[in-house]
This record gives sequence, structure tokens and C-alpha cells, in this order.
Amino acid sequence: MLAGKYELITPIGRGGTAVVYRALQRPMDRPVAVKILRDDLEADMRHAHEARFRREAALASRLSHPHVVTVHDADEHEGTCFLVMELLEGESLAEALARGPLQAASAAEVGIDVGRALRHAHQAGMVHRDVKPSNVMLVRDDEGLQRAKLMDFGLVKQPGVPQLEITLDEHYVGTPRYMAPEQVEGREADARTDVYGLGALLYRSLTGVNAAPGTPMAQAAPEVVVPPALEAIVQRAMSLRPEGRFVDADAMVDALQGWLVAARGPQVAVEPRRPGRRLALWGLAGAGSVAAGVVGVGLVVIGAVGMLAADEPVPAMASMAPAPRAQVVPAPLPRIVVDGIRFERAEAIRALRFVNEASGEALAAAGIYPRGVEVILRERPFDSLEDFGHTKGIGKRTVLAVQGAESGP
Repeated sequence: MLAGKYELITPIGRGGTAVVYRALQRPMDRPVAVKILRDDLEADMRHAHEARFRREAALASRLSHPHVVTVHDADEHEGTCFLVMELLEGESLAEALARGPLQAASAAEVGIDVGRALRHAHQAGMVHRDVKPSNVMLVRDDEGLQRAKLMDFGLVKQPGVPQLEITLDEHYVGTPRYMAPEQVEGREADARTDVYGLGALLYRSLTGVNAAPGTPMAQAAPEVVVPPALEAIVQRAMSLRPEGRFVDADAMVDALQGWLVAARGPQVAVEPRRPGRRLALWGLAGAGSVAAGVVGVGLVVIGAVGMLAADEPVPAMASMAPAPRAQVVPAPLPRIVVDGIRFERAEAIRALRFVNEASGEALAAAGIYPRGVEVILRERPFDSLEDFGHTKGIGKRTVLAVQGAESGP
């Protein structure tokens, strides 16, 4: 029993510095994963890894996102550090790739999930610096759909904050095959460093191999067919120069979502876009055809975009379309997705009227926190419900409160 409350059940993973156990948190009987620093580490390395453990706990505990593994606790037992995390039932991306490359659509979905996790970390001032398949877990949500979760924040860098830079080989901070050139050279890392890591992860996911930046996928893995437009996204992410990559994880998520929409058609419901981004529609006849297709299936698609520099050519779409995604469900009525919450079109109209016209007292009575009320009163009128949902200071809880208020009596 660790710290008098964590009962270890069985080991479920072992790495170079730690062992992970399935455990129960007493007296709640909550299943958790406990990561314990290995007791056979050399004495001169132990202190460094203890510091890394504590940093991982302190930083990861500040993150709350559906695609980031949750850290519940950190403590010591008989002089040994340990972390307590949510128990994930699934497998790592590395384990999945041991069976072979992913289908194009599946790889894009993983990239979108990990990109959203990185975006959340970057907004909190953190650069992960160790994006790789073994640090991504593939799990099933309540609806049985596969989701990716990013874990292991032990190498997180906060720009401008000094920290101990050490790994087992005392040379690299990260995993060389997934490290951006500036990271290898010891230069300052920023969001674009993680964009490179995500690009390298997707390259491996699509081809089954690691390759030098700029290597055509057909050359690295001749037996695998990768849609050219998707390869273009990955190659851009892996640019040797940071300024040649997507400006941040957000832009890369946009591009991957745009590829899915272009490849599958307008039934894919994607995340609403944040205000102020450039738009580029890939592989489609134009915005009019998108709108026509959307009306035809009765589903409103928000944010179907891909990000390319203005002077970049738009890659042609491959003839081989990805397999249909399980999440694609045609709706009988038009819907809008805001922060993951679906509104029927009529509901969205009423909700927008509510946030733009309701008094502060009415907003508070709907269950919106004082901070949310303050933001709404200061920032309104909102041009659309999507703009409201992506206003700084407005979170999913506030969107849910608005949905409940607008649909009430």
C-alpha cells in the first residue's frame, strides 16, 4: 500500500526510468495507474529523474483536456517518488504501429486528437518536446469510438524558465527520431517544435517507418499508398526550418480536419474554427459546392479548412479515399457543433439571442459562473454561436449552461 491509500494490483508497463502499475485508490476503490520510479537507477541519475517526476506532476496537473491523460496525485513512499494517473484501457500508438501502418483517415484522427492536446498545453505555456508513439494512448470513449490521449509531460519546457536538461543518455532531451532540428541543437523550443514531433509521429503512423525530413513517403515505404494532400500536411509539419512549419498546433489541426472533409465529403462534423484564421478549401470545387453538399445531407459543417501558405500549390487528392469514419452520422436536421456540443439550428438561433440579449441576472440564473457572465457582457454582441464558444474565457460548462437556458420553458 503506497502512502496508505494506493493498493498496487499488477504491473502494466515498464520503461527506462519507471514501472506503471494498475492500482486501486482506497477507500474509494477507484481504479488508477501508478507510475513508480524504478529502484535500480544509478544513484547519480536518481536525483535528476526525481526532479523530472515532480515537474511532470506539477505541470500535467494544471492541464484538463479530453486528449491529455489526467494526473491525480504525486507523492513519495519510503523515499521513492510516484505519480497517480487515470487508468486508460487501451494500447499505445507504438503498440498499434507494431502491427503495421494506420489507414490514412485513422492517422489523421490521431493527429487531430494529439494536436488538440498540444494546443491546450501550448495555451498553458508548455512545450511537450517528446511527442512520439509510445507517449500516445489509444482508448475507446463511451460511444466506442477511438480517441488518442497524450501523456508523459516529464520533458515539458516552459519558454524562458530554466530547468534541468537530462535524460538517460545524458545528451538528448527527447527521442531523436521525433526531435526537431532546433531541439537536437539545444536551441529554444516553441510550439513549432511540437508541430515537428507531431509530423514525425504521423509520418511513422502512415508509412510504418521513420525517415529524414523531406523524404517522399513513396520512397520510404513503396508498398504504402498515402493521399498526396495528407502527405503534404505531414511534410510541411516536418520542415527543417521552424518558419516553414504550421505556425502552431491549431493550424495543423485545421489542416488535418480540412483533409478529412475534402476526402470524405461534408458529413464530417469538425471543430468550429477560432476567429481570425485564414481559409483554404482543399479538393473541392469551391465554397458554394460545400454549402450545397451540406444542405443536401442536412448537416452544418463548421471550420472545414486546410492551412497552406498563400503561395503554396494545393496538392491533388488521391483517388483512394480513406475508409468511412465511425463518427459520421447523418443528421435529420441541420446542426452546429460548438466546443463539442451540438445544437440544432433553431436551438443555436435561440441560444445566440439569449447570450446577446439576456441580462446579467438571467445569465447567472442559467448557471453561468460570474467570470463567464462578465466575459459575455463585455464581449457581446457575438456574430455567431461559434464565435461565442471560442471567446477567451468561455468554456464548455458555459456553453452547456446556455444550451440549457435557451431550450428551457
